[in-house]
Amino acid sequence: MAGRWLLQHRHADRRSRAQFVVTTSVPPSGGSARFTIIRWRGRHGGAWLLARRQRQKWILMPRFTGGLVTVYSENISRAMEFYGKILGLDETYRFPREGGPEHVEYRLGEMTVAVSSPAGLASHGMPPPSPGHPFEIGMKTDNVDQLIDELRSQGVTIVREPFSSAAGNRTAYFADPDGTWISVYHKLPK
Repeated sequence: MAGRWLLQHRHADRRSRAQFVVTTSVPPSGGSARFTIIRWRGRHGGAWLLARRQRQKWILMPRFTGGLVTVYSENISRAMEFYGKILGLDETYRFPREGGPEHVEYRLGEMTVAVSSPAGLASHGMPPPSPGHPFEIGMKTDNVDQLIDELRSQGVTIVREPFSSAAGNRTAYFADPDGTWISVYHKLPK
């Protein structure tokens, strides 16, 4: 934020008992604000909101409320076997509900992992997925070595055997049937 001023002011709404702290980034030469962050706290919690000013009115930008990681698979039945049966993730959503699925979601703690077929991607007007390893899925577990032994016994490709990382984790990598890398880790005792 070098070369910018941060202006901050507070506001309280008596009816809702909400409190607002507004922080605005302004260029030193004056001009218009680049962005504004509003910290809101009310009776039922709080949130950070991004806002912009338009014609003397504050426009609140949409905020993120969740997310998911989507893996594209040429063989969704094989991917469902892997994520649902071998890894034991709970299926939470399937589209379409009847017939062959194009998209399936699994719950992993607070994270959602989705598997989608090329047909599912095409239904959104997107081009086919490209091969490679542009990302990985990371999953926390309670025992990396034991998990890797179990996955190996089920024929899963182990990309990197368990090792102790400099970050203080026990870590290993394996691949799903389409070659997507999945890291598993647990914290090492101090």
